Amino acid sequence: RFSGFADLAPAGIDVFLHVVEWGPFTEEKSRALKCLQEIAGEECNEHVLLVFSRAPPDFHRRIVEESERNSNLKEALGTVGSFTAVNCQTLAEMKKAHETITAAVQFLIEKNGKKYSNDLVKIAKTNRIQLVNLMKQLNESDACEVQTLISQVYTGSLSSAKALDLATEKLAQQQSQLQQPQPPSVQVSNSEGAQVTRERLKEAVVRTVPLMRSIGACGQALADAHGGPTGQDFMYGWWGSLGHVESLLSHQHEEKQKEDRLKAMGFSEDRVRSALDEARGDFDAALELLLTEDR
Repeated sequence: RFSGFADLAPAGIDVFLHVVEWGPFTEEKSRALKCLQEIAGEECNEHVLLVFSRAPPDFHRRIVEESERNSNLKEALGTVGSFTAVNCQTLAEMKKAHETITAAVQFLIEKNGKKYSNDLVKIAKTNRIQLVNLMKQLNESDACEVQTLISQVYTGSLSSAKALDLATEKLAQQQSQLQQPQPPSVQVSNSEGAQVTRERLKEAVVRTVPLMRSIGACGQALADAHGGPTGQDFMYGWWGSLGHVESLLSHQHEEKQKEDRLKAMGFSEDRVRSALDEARGDFDAALELLLTEDR
């Protein structure tokens, strides 16, 4: 339970409000206070504000007399940072109780000059920071899901440790997808030896249909000029066309790599394409544009 509480205050805790009803400070009340001290450590003592409810009008006189007779109460008052008393029987008393507790809390904060923290609180703070950093590395869809997880941590419905595990798993899945081998490729390579997938080849062929059709016209022109096409004439025309396809495939491969790298940084596909278009394909310039937009 304290771990979950730490998730709600990762920056540290100003004051612990420990409320007990006025009356004999029994062994049970003493154990309840010591339980908090055992869980949070002795360093929490100076941050504890002991609040007595249903207090009598002469509370301050009574508390002195009672502490002289009751060793449990005397010990409690000696360990906590401060104490106060309130009544909440009427609306007027409730308003006064709010003012009294607020003033006591402010006094204790100023008196201590620092927040309470322990390993659990520090871990919760670290988890929050890691969650935000992970979210920046995810694609837009997964980043939105992690933002929802962070909201659940803030409301206490999910621990920061569990949220961090889920976010780390999403990042691992995203990286795995980026590293998956490409679909089976046909035996075509560009000048750098990069394999061309069937889909990319199909796309390139569709885009170069007009050029491929021009081969026929090219052959006819050669025939008209030389009185008849030669095998060498058609070979030059054919390899010129393939050279164009190869160049186009190489360009598409490079552009795809740039898009994938930028999307892996958490930018949306539309923003990535827009930035690359504006930067005329320059990766560094596109990245600078995206970072400038975020600032």
